[in-house]
Amino acid sequence: MPRQLLYMMIAAGMVGCGSANPPAPTNDETPNLDSGRALSWQPRPAIVQTLRLVSTNLRSGDTLKLESTLKNVSNRTLDVERVNCELDIDTTMQMQAPLIYCFAYSMKGPIAPGETVTGRLERVVSAPPGRYSIAIKHLLNPDVWVPAKLTVHPR
Repeated sequence: MPRQLLYMMIAAGMVGCGSANPPAPTNDETPNLDSGRALSWQPRPAIVQTLRLVSTNLRSGDTLKLESTLKNVSNRTLDVERVNCELDIDTTMQMQAPLIYCFAYSMKGPIAPGETVTGRLERVVSAPPGRYSIAIKHLLNPDVWVPAKLTVHPR
């Protein structure tokens, strides 16, 4: 499935799945992370994923901090394959990668009913002020890229 189509399906699902804190309506269907509110949707029947911008009011030189949580909302234990160390990000926003290396890109394991697993991403922003599109991947097999937008403010 083409990535752009998946982005549109996920964005539509985020609006239609009844998040506890739905994004404010805009002319743009891509979710806005700027407020720091956790945005939730259901990428597969038994998993709810939440994405949150931890470091709001970003400026060049600040550390971008994102947090993604996968929650088993079913009544049975699920085997889930997910990114293990740092979430994947796809963006044109300029950032400096961390100096920490991970030797295990992904892991597959059980998540009990009601249990959550959290992934994080931290990068130093070197982009000029502007509005940027990002896509974050936490869930693997199938790969789920979550589209969102955020703003880098002037200093």
